[in-house]
Amino acid sequence: MKNFLLFLLFFSLAAEKRLIVLVTTYQNSKWCVKNIRSIFSQKYENFFVVLRDDASTDDTFEKISQEVELLGVQDKICLHKNNVRRGKAANIWLTLHQIDIGVPIDDSDIIVICDGDDWYPHEKVFKHIDEVFSTENIWVTYGGFREYPSNKACWNKGIPKAVIANNRFREFGKNSSQQRCFYAWLYRQIKIEDLMFKGRFAKTAGDVAKMMPMLEMASERHYFFRDCIYVYNRANVINDDKVDKLFQIQTCRSFLRDRKKYYRLEQPILRASPNSFKVDLIYLTEKLNEELLSKFNGLNSTYVIKNDQLRESLISMLKESVSDYILLLSGKEKIDDVIDLKKVVTYLSKSHALRFDLLVDKSMKKKAEFLGENVYAGQLMGQLAYLRNSFYANVYSRQFLLEEIEKLNFNDTGELLNKWRRIGFLNERFRVILFFG
Repeated sequence: MKNFLLFLLFFSLAAEKRLIVLVTTYQNSKWCVKNIRSIFSQKYENFFVVLRDDASTDDTFEKISQEVELLGVQDKICLHKNNVRRGKAANIWLTLHQIDIGVPIDDSDIIVICDGDDWYPHEKVFKHIDEVFSTENIWVTYGGFREYPSNKACWNKGIPKAVIANNRFREFGKNSSQQRCFYAWLYRQIKIEDLMFKGRFAKTAGDVAKMMPMLEMASERHYFFRDCIYVYNRANVINDDKVDKLFQIQTCRSFLRDRKKYYRLEQPILRASPNSFKVDLIYLTEKLNEELLSKFNGLNSTYVIKNDQLRESLISMLKESVSDYILLLSGKEKIDDVIDLKKVVTYLSKSHALRFDLLVDKSMKKKAEFLGENVYAGQLMGQLAYLRNSFYANVYSRQFLLEEIEKLNFNDTGELLNKWRRIGFLNERFRVILFFG
């Protein structure tokens, strides 16, 4: 009988979904201990905390470290402090794409967002989250907060069927507040461009930026918490709307009105291993430049296309290729350092960026976001506008390249380059390119 009860206990614990509790904190000395205690008071076993201090100048990080040691939960948390302030949107992206923190996060993990100045009102919140994701086909959640100190209830609303059917989540608007939980794989489908505003990761309204795409992709597979499971701290003097309300409104409008909508996914999209991605080279020249080719590590196949019957040959080779990405060269490029194409496609796959530009002036990194391993993300607006519609010395998704080339009529390289520059959507100001700094 005793062994049977132990078996049941083990099965019940193993059945818990793994929660990754992601805490972003900044200048929260007054609230951080309450935050941490509420997390580790949860009657739930299968969770791990990633806490990122965004370069606080007060004693927030020291207090958190002391509390973690006092509670004896060092094996349940990863503490990380940034050297420079990045903002919440950047911290979440870097963590969930496993860029600068060595915590393994599987696609099947449920991400639980907890702001560093907020806390949980009771010890059964994680259990409730697990029940929601375990008993229903749910991909993303919102709602369930109560404000402190006013005790005002959550102002979010349940989403009407007409809003869901017509994909009008952005117009409805009352659907992006805490408690935000979602599968890691779902977040990873968001294009990095839709998390950026004016060339940077959104400094405010980043929650709207990530929630709108996820709600659109999940559609009816969302859940609205009606009971209070989260305390939203309105006593903090550095709440975004108190620091710069006008900028918050401008940013929020951009994400609600200016961005292209996502569409309902039929099923989960799981992440492929970066090691499985391949890169083919398409060389639009009469003669191979062997010295240039030696600058690339990780090429799969090389195709040389002459100017005769250029369109037919290019389309045929794009269809023939079994690689995920294509490097385009004219043969005239001057590249000094050896380029690791595995790194290139790893960041392309994570960011869903338009392309990886291999010849961007390194001074441009001042106007871009640092991602990691000397890779930067630049938005094609303002001072980066001159980079629009570049064709050569870029790595593109093969499928994207094929779809766009098939839409164009051209006879030679000159006509191809001319028409490529005039493709309207490539000029959209929100598009993001990657490059080495």
